[in-house]
Amino acid sequence: AAWRRMYGYGATDAVAGIDAAGFWADSSDRARMFDQLAGEDHAAEVEALRNRRDGTKFLAELHTRGTVDADGKLQKLRSIHLDITDRKRREELAAARHAAEAKYSTMFDTMPVGVMETGPDGSIIAANPAARRMFGFGENEDLSGVSIADRYADPADRARIFAEHMRAGGKPMSFEVRRRRRDGSVFWAEQHVSADLDAGGRPALLHSAIVDITDRKLREEQEAAARAMEAGYRALVDEIPVGILETTPDGDILTANPAWRRMYGFAAGEDLSAHNVREIYADPGTRDGRLAELRRANAPVKIEIHARRRDGAEFWAEVHASAIL
Repeated sequence: AAWRRMYGYGATDAVAGIDAAGFWADSSDRARMFDQLAGEDHAAEVEALRNRRDGTKFLAELHTRGTVDADGKLQKLRSIHLDITDRKRREELAAARHAAEAKYSTMFDTMPVGVMETGPDGSIIAANPAARRMFGFGENEDLSGVSIADRYADPADRARIFAEHMRAGGKPMSFEVRRRRRDGSVFWAEQHVSADLDAGGRPALLHSAIVDITDRKLREEQEAAARAMEAGYRALVDEIPVGILETTPDGDILTANPAWRRMYGFAAGEDLSAHNVREIYADPGTRDGRLAELRRANAPVKIEIHARRRDGAEFWAEVHASAIL
């Protein structure tokens, strides 16, 4: 009865005389069985794809034993058929899960980003090598019972971030925060956090990916300081009552502060790119001599020049000049 159900035959359907070769979906499996039956014990065990009466297929495990005559020729076969379709599917799913776990484990261990799993109280459940190095833990150190909650430079940051994360319903979020290593040193971290919630909507497990961005923050701070210094310098240049001028070696005017513009009769917003510094010398030819003096000195020099304003009025000016190499 079990065989009939397996192959799609009713209890009263005639099965005598059916060519059993038709049940093999792949004839090579049948040949493999007969190769085994040719052995001394005349037994075979094969897994093969089989055909049902309605044309559908299933995986079966066949245990077959042959009866031979005096000449050793097969006369009769007795087989036990087991439908292993579900078992094979479970095995394939288990193999796929194992492969995925192995792949995740490899990524977890080798990726340069710190990856951690922690409880809602900060207790460390898992930490990859990058995270261990980042916080100063040993590669094989047992972290059970160790909390990451106190590894914030400012303890209030953890409470604030945790509250924000819960208001977001545990959805993934990112933030920058200062963290503290085991030795007390502080580093900037870019942290990406997500949570697994329990049935009550409370966090049961926190997943964190952490990147050390200390170098980036240092560059940002240096750039911000440089911008502030530049802004301060520009404000000083604009307000100082002394004329300040920058030119090319050929004398083309690059920048001039308001005091210099007033001194030589140029408007505050006027474009000076078409003007040359020789225009402000009463004798334009003397400019090349002054430039030669600066080059010989190879250091800042103080010189007096006979100058001319834009309206033609002449005056004497004391110039402190230096070259930017």
